[in-house]
Amino acid sequence: MYPYGNMSHYGNLFDNSDYEKKDTSMKRKKEDVRKLLEEAFSTTNLTKLKTISHQILAFKNEVNEIYVQIHYLQVKARIQKLKHHHSEEIKSLFTSLNLSKEIGDVKMISLCYNSIGITFWEVQNLKKAREYFSSAIEYSSSNYKSIGNLGTVLTFLGEHDNALEFLQK
Repeated sequence: MYPYGNMSHYGNLFDNSDYEKKDTSMKRKKEDVRKLLEEAFSTTNLTKLKTISHQILAFKNEVNEIYVQIHYLQVKARIQKLKHHHSEEIKSLFTSLNLSKEIGDVKMISLCYNSIGITFWEVQNLKKAREYFSSAIEYSSSNYKSIGNLGTVLTFLGEHDNALEFLQK
C-alpha cells in the first residue's frame, strides 16, 4: 500500500528488474576484477602477473573504466615491486590512489595507502611508511594489515608504547 492509496494500476512503472539485473551483473564483474587483484597479490610469478593485468584490462568495456585502471595499476605496481623498480612502483600506486579518491572507493584508497607504506618500509623510509599506514587506517579502521604494519614500523622507530597500542588491536 502506497501512502496515497493503492497505485497498482500503474503496472510496471516502478519495475526495476532490468536495472537490478544489470546492477547485479556489474557487481559480479567488479568482484571478478577484485579476485584477479587478490590473485596478483598472492603470486611472485611475473608471467602470471602480466597475464592477470591483461585479464583485468579485458573488463575495460564492461566495468567502470577508472575502476579497471585502478586495479590494473595495482598489478603493475606489484610487477615493478618484484623487479625492484620502487620509484615506478610508487608512481603506479599514487596514480591508483588518486583514481580511487576520484571514484570514492574507500577500501581501495586504504589499500593504496597501505601499499605505499609497504614500499617506503622496504626502502627503509620508516617515517614515510608510518605516515602512509596511518592514512590507510584513517580511511578504513578495519584494515588490520595496515594496523599491524603501523605497529611494527612504530616498534622499529622506537615508539614502543604507540606500537603496543596498534599491535594489540
